[in-house]
Amino acid sequence: MILYICNTVAVGLFGIILSAAFQSLGHSRDSLVISLLRYIVLLLPIALLLVHLWPEQAFLCFLLTELGACLVALPMYRSVYQSKIAVL
Repeated sequence: MILYICNTVAVGLFGIILSAAFQSLGHSRDSLVISLLRYIVLLLPIALLLVHLWPEQAFLCFLLTELGACLVALPMYRSVYQSKIAVL
């Protein structure tokens, strides 16, 4: 259980850092997309699916949601990096 919590926090912090980076670089729409993915678009369906398929492991929905949001955020960050940061 402790390992699950540590992994979720680590992945969650990475998502929060990416979201803050988008906002600070002037890409607030990307930050909004990541936040909506983390809290609504991915969390609710994954939680419902896990409750129906594997009720005793429903707590994994948070880790899966954070991983999914990070997988979406990485290509977005790469695009922002190439257009804003690499130019500097």
